[in-house]
Amino acid sequence: MSDSILEQRLAKVEEQLSAVLARLEDLPKKRDWRDWIPTVAPDDELQQEHDEFLREFREQDRERSLQQMDQKKFFPVKPDKHAWRSTVGMFGDDPILQEIADEALRYREEDRAKARQATAESEQGAS
Repeated sequence: MSDSILEQRLAKVEEQLSAVLARLEDLPKKRDWRDWIPTVAPDDELQQEHDEFLREFREQDRERSLQQMDQKKFFPVKPDKHAWRSTVGMFGDDPILQEIADEALRYREEDRAKARQATAESEQGAS
């Protein structure tokens, strides 16, 4: 950037700062913070640079995240392959889970009976 652009931006910032300070002097102590914001239109060129910077930053951040996931740093600890073994027999004496298991077996048996009946009827209809 050239010095003239920097000087122009510095002048705008100083102007905005003086506007804020002038408003602070005029405001009573217990006013809303939004009253302190100057009503100066934003610099379009500065806004465009800011937006471009954010776009580039987000793209770089996404790329970094994908690289970390590719390198399996996303899941640094590999789970134990046999961790399920600690749950075997955990609910062996629980009457509620026994009732759930019995109902599941009853439901499966009813479903099998319906399937057998449907198969038998279709075979009879085909003959």
